[in-house]
Amino acid sequence: MATAEICSQFDIVIKGNDLNVAKTFLASRSFSIVGITVSNTAAAPATLTVTNATTGVVLTSTTAAPPIQGPAFIADQSVVGCSTLAAVIDAADVSEGDTVSVLTSATTVTKVCLHCVGSPAQSITIS
Repeated sequence: MATAEICSQFDIVIKGNDLNVAKTFLASRSFSIVGITVSNTAAAPATLTVTNATTGVVLTSTTAAPPIQGPAFIADQSVVGCSTLAAVIDAADVSEGDTVSVLTSATTVTKVCLHCVGSPAQSITIS
């Protein structure tokens, strides 16, 4: 028997040319980050680190095998255009009231979009 969940999906978009200095926000609801899209305007790669500052858990993942917590690799724009995917750990959970920190390695990373689903989700049984 398979199982599935249903929940709301939303994006948190952080923009600016100073994302190389940590930016934080307070989570107004519980959610899980299921993906991240990043805009890098440079011809050089960069990194992104998203951290649940309340728990100390790094929510991004390195490209090491197996993926582990750490800075996510962001390809340069000449490779993938203006936006690229960043790796997220499997349990990138944030509780209501937690502080989330977003930090890039370069001023050329001008937008970080956290793709989120609300939690808790409602279970659905698939038969």
